[in-house]
Amino acid sequence: MAKKQERAPAPLDLAPRLAERGLEPLYLLEGPESYLRARALDELRRFAGTKDVPADLADFEGEKAELALVLDEVRTIPFFSGSRLVFVRDADALLARNPEGVEAFLGELAARSGPARCALILAAEKLDGRLRVTKRVREAACLVTCETPDAIGLLRFVRDLVRARGRTFENGADSALMERFSGGAGVAADMALLEREVSKLASAGDGPITLAQVDSLASALTAEDTFAIVSAIGRGDAKGALESLRSVLRDGAIVDGDRKRDPKALAPIILGILTWDLGRAFRAKALLDSGGSAQEAVQEARAWRDRDAFIARIRSASQDTLRRQHALLREADAIVKESGDPFEILTTLVARLALENRPTALRRAYAR
Repeated sequence: MAKKQERAPAPLDLAPRLAERGLEPLYLLEGPESYLRARALDELRRFAGTKDVPADLADFEGEKAELALVLDEVRTIPFFSGSRLVFVRDADALLARNPEGVEAFLGELAARSGPARCALILAAEKLDGRLRVTKRVREAACLVTCETPDAIGLLRFVRDLVRARGRTFENGADSALMERFSGGAGVAADMALLEREVSKLASAGDGPITLAQVDSLASALTAEDTFAIVSAIGRGDAKGALESLRSVLRDGAIVDGDRKRDPKALAPIILGILTWDLGRAFRAKALLDSGGSAQEAVQEARAWRDRDAFIARIRSASQDTLRRQHALLREADAIVKESGDPFEILTTLVARLALENRPTALRRAYAR
């Protein structure tokens, strides 16, 4: 009889389980959030290591690995004290190619007793639920779910990060940080970027982190070079937006004190600022449509820069326009995550967003 499936705590809470139960023979890190999968793996390596040195990994790619070689590593008993970790990334491919061999190994694990000296760690965005072997693995493994938290979970995440660094947030500062970096308009949050920004804020002084510090130190979304893209898009200036994008891709942007030039590194930052801008446009539009004043909309959207241009843009935008921009952002975000060409994706996205903000007659002419 298969053992009752147990769902492990979130990766950030994996340490208490390890302290209570020790190393288990099989872990499944499953979910789309690569940051959480990486954190869970780090936690396992720290636990299995010695003297604060993380344990080494036997590291395999599921697309290429031979099951026999993986299992040979798992069955190799460490010569010295300590534990051994065998890691398979993209494990869905390995399981799909070797269902019978994997099920046989699961039977071998079920017959073992005593503490594990070696752990097999399978990681995947999602296993194929149609396969019997998937069900067997999920039942046998310590399942660490790696889903991106909802808005409340992300807020708890950043508060916990700040608390762990001996700081707190001033009232409203944590929400301001979330507005900038936690995703929106259907674009998934970048938890790694959130952690970097929190680390930067927490190291900038003592006492509660203030709204002013969030505004001044969250450089990835306030730097002049990246904000110029937003300003040009808001004006419907496709040429200006593309020139600003070209400057960022050519010169890079300052992130955590370092200048990043790799388009793959810049893509989530640029998508983040575009997502933040669309989110504030949605909020301002809803406020104006409900009878709010322009000043109230500016305060709600924190749009003091280019105030008049922002209000003109919101007044001329329709809900259909904002929804089309929403769809464009979601599409670009998905393609980037599928390892698409970030230069081509960002260029196309920026141009199309700017065209959406042009007057209707001009937009129709460009669409022909």
